[in-house]
Formats: sequence, C-alpha cells, structure tokens
Amino acid sequence: MNLLNKFTLIGYLSEIRVDLFRSHIKAKLSIDLQDNNITCYATISRRFNKEWHHEFESLLSRLVPKQDGWVYVNGEQYYKMDSCTQPSCLFLSGNIGSSGDMIFFNFEYCKILDEQLAPYVSIEIEGQFIDKDRFLNIISDSPRIFNLKCPSRAIDGKIYKAWLRYNPSYRVQDDTIYPVDINKITLARIEQTNKQIPDEQLQDYLLEWKIINNQ
Repeated sequence: MNLLNKFTLIGYLSEIRVDLFRSHIKAKLSIDLQDNNITCYATISRRFNKEWHHEFESLLSRLVPKQDGWVYVNGEQYYKMDSCTQPSCLFLSGNIGSSGDMIFFNFEYCKILDEQLAPYVSIEIEGQFIDKDRFLNIISDSPRIFNLKCPSRAIDGKIYKAWLRYNPSYRVQDDTIYPVDINKITLARIEQTNKQIPDEQLQDYLLEWKIINNQ
C-alpha cells in the first residue's frame, strides 16, 4: 500500500552539508522560514535514481547558503560554499518521517527560484487513526506513525487525508530565541477518503512498526 505523504516548502538556504560517495549523495539542508529553520535530508542513489543524482550534483555549484556550507568526498572536506547575505531561495518537496516527537523532512526534489518569494510549508498525508493520539501512514508498504490528536468526529477504521500545520520548536523576538512547548505537527483539517486498510493488513503494519522501533 502507498498512501499520500507530501510536503512542499519555499525558503532560504541557511546552511548546507553534502557528502559525495561513489554510490550515492547525502545532503543536509537547513532552510530558513521567517525566523525558524527546517532541516531537510536526502540520500540519492547513483544506481537507482540516476537522473535525480545527476540533477542534484549539477545544482551544487549554484547553491548559495547564508552561512558557510561544505561539500565532502568520502568523508574528507572537498570545498567550501561561501556564505552570502542573499542566499538561494529554494523550492523543495518530498515526504515526512517521524521518530518519537521528531519530524524529518526527506526531500526528493530541489529547485532554485529566480525570484524572492515568501517562505511557507505545506504538509499533506493520508492515514488512519489507530488510537486517540497516533496516526498511521504507509509509504511503499512501510508504516510510519505520527503523534496526532484524533478529532472527535473521526470514525474508527477510516482512512483520512490530513492537512498538517508545522510548529517550530522556538520563536525569535528581539534577537532572542525562545523555546516553544508544542507538538511539531498538529492537524489543520481532515477529509475522509474511500480507501481502507484490511484489519489483517493493519495488524501486520503495526507489528512491523513495533519491530522497526524496538517496541
């Protein structure tokens, strides 16, 4: 089973680290969205995703971070990306994952925008509430569980499309950083779909998730 799991964002490149290996690329981008940052990750296989591997490799020389960035080859520093007061404005899209309360943004597309646009982030996923505060999403038959409060109108056993609100863990005021005690993602709204997970398959996904997470 494969359910919707998609984020899109526009923001400014704050920091970057890229590791180049013979078989793949690992990238870590910190994206500035109006005084808070989202870290986006990618692992790009040369063998299984040749076109995206070549595309991102070609993009590297044009990326301009706000802070100095680094490119490594086989673990050794290769070259530095010089910082600039006008960093690259980027459009990224991909999917989200979770580990406890941590949310991971895994990008599968990256484009430099020619114009300076207002930052934003949009997250849409499909899944089923498995209890009052957990939401099961499936990507390529692999389960992902997110900590989301189940609304009272949600029906047991139904798959919903959910629009999520991303909440930064801090806010900046007068150049001072203040922590914010709030869940990383919360529900903005939900909409019932006509999709369904058979009960036997649901139990298999939950068992797989427990094994993967050592529970």
